[in-house]
Amino acid sequence: MTMRLGIVLAGLVISLSPAWADVISTFDADADGWVGISADLPSYTLGPEFAVSHNAGGYIAFADPNSSEAFFRAPAAYRGNLLHYRGGSLSWRAFSDPEPTYNGPLLVLKGAGQTLIYRSPVQPFGTSFATTTVTLAPNSGWSIAGGGAVSLSQFQAVLASVDEMWLTAELYYGVTETVALDDVTLHSVLPPVGVPEPAELSILTLAAGGGAMLGWHRRNKRS
Repeated sequence: MTMRLGIVLAGLVISLSPAWADVISTFDADADGWVGISADLPSYTLGPEFAVSHNAGGYIAFADPNSSEAFFRAPAAYRGNLLHYRGGSLSWRAFSDPEPTYNGPLLVLKGAGQTLIYRSPVQPFGTSFATTTVTLAPNSGWSIAGGGAVSLSQFQAVLASVDEMWLTAELYYGVTETVALDDVTLHSVLPPVGVPEPAELSILTLAAGGGAMLGWHRRNKRS
């Protein structure tokens, strides 16, 4: 019974295992690989790259460089196969100086030959830091560049091979604003590879517990 009980306890320990590790940029020391870019719309063609400034307060800032759409470009840690972050979220804090007057594409994901755009129905940012969170699953906020809803298969194909991730740095009509960025977090709700899903854990735990009870019953019957 001790061995079987150990199996049950092991199942419980596995159930407490964390999800995939979050990818976080706090900008405490430097820009953490983030840069500024400009892109042409509606093609979302990647344009010139620009350095961002690092603020001693622990955030980065990007001054609008030209009349194209400005974005913060994510480093390699936020690109590649992100399929295990499906259903999770991407959140960040930002503000604009001066007050935002433009509500354009908030987040851009490019991969598998497709470009996905997320737009918020309302402007989430102002002149002091505010947080926005985007769910990494197809919903009404997401569309394909050029128009059209995003299917689950299209979304997963892009997540499995993310070439580019851009966060908006364009919050004002005209070449005027500076946008600050902080606390970018890519968050997963899925367990790591090798850790069973919750439904599987329930079955394994019940099976192990049932085996333990059966063994106890047989020993008591013999005695």
